[in-house]
Amino acid sequence: MRRRKSRPRPLLQSLHIGDPTAENEMATLSEYYLQTHEYQQSLHGHVNLAVGRKGSGKTALFIQLRDKIRSDKRNVVVDLRPEGYQLIKLKENMLAHLSEGSRQHLITAFWEYLILLEVAHKLLEKDQYTYKHNHADARALSGTQSDLQGRRFFG
Repeated sequence: MRRRKSRPRPLLQSLHIGDPTAENEMATLSEYYLQTHEYQQSLHGHVNLAVGRKGSGKTALFIQLRDKIRSDKRNVVVDLRPEGYQLIKLKENMLAHLSEGSRQHLITAFWEYLILLEVAHKLLEKDQYTYKHNHADARALSGTQSDLQGRRFFG
């Protein structure tokens, strides 16, 4: 039987532009991500907040920036994704019993605590080997604790 030569697929049919949801493409996103001016501005620290409609690329921007910054082992990047249900329960159970001023204070304190807790967890996770096996380095790093005491991170 004679084989037919397969024709190459048209260019448009051969393109893969990814899943509409960046979370589903974390492993392959870098293969086709277009580094825009916004990406460059964010990478150089000129952007503090990304705002846009659903599907506009905020998560893809975050994933690409996170991976780029994490590629330098000296950096620590924390993915902060609190469970929505838990925050709703906090609001239902606690905030209803507080005055407006107390609510604002509790929400601010909660977020400060959550962020610091996540940063501490990530630092310990990243430096786990050093703390378990290299005690000389761990003693040198413990000096940074006194440097951090008394410093305000928020506000």
